[in-house]
Amino acid sequence: DLMKLGTITFDGAPHVVLRGKDGKARLLASVAVAAGVTVPDDMLALIEMASAQAGLIDALARTVDQIVPLPDAALDWRAPIARPSKILGVAFNNKELMRKAHFDPGVPNFFMKPPSALQGHGKPIRVDPAWGAVIPEPEVCAVIGRQVKDISEDEALSCVFGYAIHNDVTSHGLKFGK
Repeated sequence: DLMKLGTITFDGAPHVVLRGKDGKARLLASVAVAAGVTVPDDMLALIEMASAQAGLIDALARTVDQIVPLPDAALDWRAPIARPSKILGVAFNNKELMRKAHFDPGVPNFFMKPPSALQGHGKPIRVDPAWGAVIPEPEVCAVIGRQVKDISEDEALSCVFGYAIHNDVTSHGLKFGK
């Protein structure tokens, strides 16, 4: 069973939460104390630490169910990682959408989004009506856990900390100036 992590606002501040086997969230700080480990209460810092310390996430996973879960009403979701160093997307990875809206460039196209484009689960996505039609595109995201450069294809998966679901909202009117 994979460890599921998130970030919420709790008592007016951001906190990392972990999901127990019952599907309920617990504060990372409480789980860490019970596990006897010291961890930062920031998702990006946690990812960097866990990527460098083998077994850290396993220790938290073994302990998470010992902690009383937070009530669902207390879960004010934020973007999981508040300030990622970059958000890199791959355009034209949806063949059906590409047939309807684009000319096939024949090669993948990459684009970046600013961290300010991130939104927490269940939060509204604000869209300016002047942008025209907007297309929600659920995407699977790889969260890279460490800095790397010039690695082989065989090494690539060893750099993945985990995965997330992301709603890549696209406005072709805004993108193409129509």
